[in-house]
Amino acid sequence: DGEVSFIIKTSGTTELKFTMNGSYSTFTSSGWQKRRFDLPAGTHDFMFSTDKGGSAWLDEFEILQIRDKDALRLSGESLNLSGKL
Repeated sequence: DGEVSFIIKTSGTTELKFTMNGSYSTFTSSGWQKRRFDLPAGTHDFMFSTDKGGSAWLDEFEILQIRDKDALRLSGESLNLSGKL
């Protein structure tokens, strides 16, 4: 098992949507805030998007405790990450 974490910031009422394996969480933040999620063993899909067309910033995206770092792949325009824990 592992953890995924990142720092986010949004402008105004913009919501940043973080989707992991089909489940999502939404965030609004006028200042930088760190978010963490448990990551069970297996293959995972991540996606970030905004729903109001505003601005959102993402920094320090980390996946901790990866066993097979060669299996981690970055693909797609919408920052789709996949890897195996």
